[in-house]
Amino acid sequence: SLSLAFLSLSLFANYIELNQWHLNYPHLIGIQNMFVFVFIPALYFYVLFITQKTSSLKKQHLYLLTLR
Repeated sequence: SLSLAFLSLSLFANYIELNQWHLNYPHLIGIQNMFVFVFIPALYFYVLFITQKTSSLKKQHLYLLTLR
């Protein structure tokens, strides 16, 4: 969960940096908006999904250990 927060924070910092960068290159705003509204949420949900999956696997493993 901590790594996820760190990841989102770094992504936010990158977004701000990109916005600063765009003041010099306005013709790339469309690409950057696509990146921000498509790629970042996809990555976020992917990471969320992976963490959920691994935690459920750990729970299953613990459950199997308790059964034995």
